[in-house]
Amino acid sequence: MNHNGKEPGIPPVWFYNILTSFRNFLKKLYFKMVPPRVAVFEKATGIWVSKTLGVACELNLADMIGNGEMSVDELARLSGSDPDALYRMMRFLAGEGVFKETHSRIFANTPMSKALMEGDFSIKQMVMQHVSDVNFRLITGLEKSVRTGKNIVYDELGMDVFDYLKKNPERNELYNKAMSNTSRMLGAALLAACHFSDIKTLVDLGGGQGTLLFQILQKYKNMEGVVFDFPHVVATSFETARKYGVEDRVRIESGDFFIEVPSGDAYLMKNVLHIFDDDTSIRLLKNIYNAMPSNGKILIVETVIENNNKPAFGKILDLQMLTGTGTGRERTESEYKQLTESAGFTFKRVVHTVSPFSVIEAVKN
Repeated sequence: MNHNGKEPGIPPVWFYNILTSFRNFLKKLYFKMVPPRVAVFEKATGIWVSKTLGVACELNLADMIGNGEMSVDELARLSGSDPDALYRMMRFLAGEGVFKETHSRIFANTPMSKALMEGDFSIKQMVMQHVSDVNFRLITGLEKSVRTGKNIVYDELGMDVFDYLKKNPERNELYNKAMSNTSRMLGAALLAACHFSDIKTLVDLGGGQGTLLFQILQKYKNMEGVVFDFPHVVATSFETARKYGVEDRVRIESGDFFIEVPSGDAYLMKNVLHIFDDDTSIRLLKNIYNAMPSNGKILIVETVIENNNKPAFGKILDLQMLTGTGTGRERTESEYKQLTESAGFTFKRVVHTVSPFSVIEAVKN
């Protein structure tokens, strides 16, 4: 594939954990030293960071600047924006380390804003999906979800999220690209933390466009793969397989994995089980168990919640599952152990990666 630059190297997990702990220590120290009212007020303003990042993506600002510099007036002309208003937003983002004001009203990209440029190492569509009007409507419904324990998707959309995506092709395209963004981000971290050399056929259930599977196939030349998802989701999967040069070792299949799953000796599921309640998750796991041969393996890629008061992306995602699914949730290691063993698997381990996601591994008895 063509890459826009070189992807940064992946540090060892132990070093990533040290950096994360140090970051959390400094943040806690800061918030302990300032007056509590100041600390809480500062945290409450975080929504503005999210939304301005989304607007920067919508306006394609990082792509316009590229590897050079550009004045606000030129950026405003190209993006159809008001120069003064755009400057005020850019100035704010520069204060957050996204963009840099090199001279008066002239901006350049930083490593963070370069992650918003189109390309193989971009997180642009994921940011746009995360701060979309649909997601913001879910956020505003959090109080109702907390009071009732139910999602507010039907109140806002009149249907569940996946039916909504199916009926709105533009939204579905953005969602698929967003999932590919996270898959590319996760791919290098996953390949650094896990080995797949013992797998002959890897089935990616709910695999979307197949980006994560194709990265694995690129490294493991003797492996074959199957991407399995809804028909409207896998519509462009074969094109993506071609871009990765693995189309001769890939099957693209569509259907409902609660009815039938393709055969393979190992199964990969990224961000699938967190959508469902325990009973539904166990039913899906049992379908996989029955489809795989003896000594088959399942690799579940999800955030794993730790039993502590440390900040974690999984705790944010858990609230999104509350408002967006009602029955879905992020889970702890013990909860994943219970799920897999209830479906007949032997729980093996959790492999942490240099990303918010971990790999829960279980094997068929």
